[in-house]
Parts: sequence; C-alpha cells; structure tokens
Amino acid sequence: TEDFNIALKHYKKIFSRTKHKQNIQEVLIEMIYQLGPNKFLMFKKFNKLLSQNLVYLASLEMIDSLWYNQTPKRVEGLVSILLNYKNVKK
Repeated sequence: TEDFNIALKHYKKIFSRTKHKQNIQEVLIEMIYQLGPNKFLMFKKFNKLLSQNLVYLASLEMIDSLWYNQTPKRVEGLVSILLNYKNVKK
C-alpha cells in the first residue's frame, strides 16, 4: 500500500547508514508506519539502545511508552519479534 511505501521510504532515510537484520527492519518499519516518522524519532532512548545492539533494553523502552498503553497487543507482538532476533538470519 501507499502508506507502507511511505514508511519504508522513511526507514531508508532514517537508517541510511545502518544495517539491521530483517526482522528488526520489519519492526522499525512497522513502528514508523503506526507512529509516523516524527513520533518514531521521539523514541530516542529506544533508538540509541538499538544502535548499541541492546535489543532487550530497547524492547523495554517500547513497553514503557504511551504507545504501549494505547495498543498493548500490537506492541507486545513487535517486542516478541525483537526478543527473538537472534534466531533470524540476515
């Protein structure tokens, strides 16, 4: 869809110098899709932890958010994907 393509474009712009495993890419694109790029960029601590490969701590930042309070099942699904990232090949 057009909205997905817009989220993908923003992902590529935001992370132009970063290579993520496929499942982490999918989570980030989904976050951008749901939140919009501006609100996604407000997850500064999440993004910093993820850039340091501290995926577990980054996922805790997702849970400790207004976004989680609004859509807990959706966020839990994304957290689950992040926490299982080591099982997914690039």
